[in-house]
Amino acid sequence: MANVMGNMCILFLCMLFTDIRSCEPCDKDGIYDTLGNISDAVNVIMENLITSAKVEKKLYNTLNIIKENSIAMAKLVNNACPDLYERVTKSCIHFPGGHLSEYYPSMGWGTARLYCQAIDGDLPVVDNIPKFMAYYRGKPGVCSHEYRWYGARRIGQEFLYLNGTVLPSNSTLWENGNPGHEDYVAIHVSTQKLVTASSGSLYCFVCKSEL
Repeated sequence: MANVMGNMCILFLCMLFTDIRSCEPCDKDGIYDTLGNISDAVNVIMENLITSAKVEKKLYNTLNIIKENSIAMAKLVNNACPDLYERVTKSCIHFPGGHLSEYYPSMGWGTARLYCQAIDGDLPVVDNIPKFMAYYRGKPGVCSHEYRWYGARRIGQEFLYLNGTVLPSNSTLWENGNPGHEDYVAIHVSTQKLVTASSGSLYCFVCKSEL
């Protein structure tokens, strides 16, 4: 037993300062083979650990992708339009009658606004009138008028959007010769500019709801 222990010590010192394979001549009791088996086992364990680490990294990346997709889906759900509305660029728009009948309804400005407010919306104010009108023309249904009600009207001596912001009389949004003496604002389809109209005018319209 003492000899075996001595050989182990010698072998250990050999392995400590040299490579294990060069220590084989020192091994008189088969200790080298045992340690070699242990070394092989350790190598297998290390390889398995490396493989596990790679699998863990792939799993981590997959979970991150799932998380990012879930966040994106949540944003889409949170930005969904209310019932009766559909997404148009960054707004929610309702097209009265456009899906249910051949013709869009025509109403006065005040009546059209009440219609929109009844479905939690209002007459539209848009950033890009030509782009908006291009989408409007692509919808089913027919409007026989050249005008569409817009979310602005005269209050006192000036025109205001429905959010209270001033629509300047010298704005480039106005068609030539406008604003006139009428109190309500509409879009002229042909020129894609704003014009004024009287309360008795009956025009087509859409409703807008904020996200």
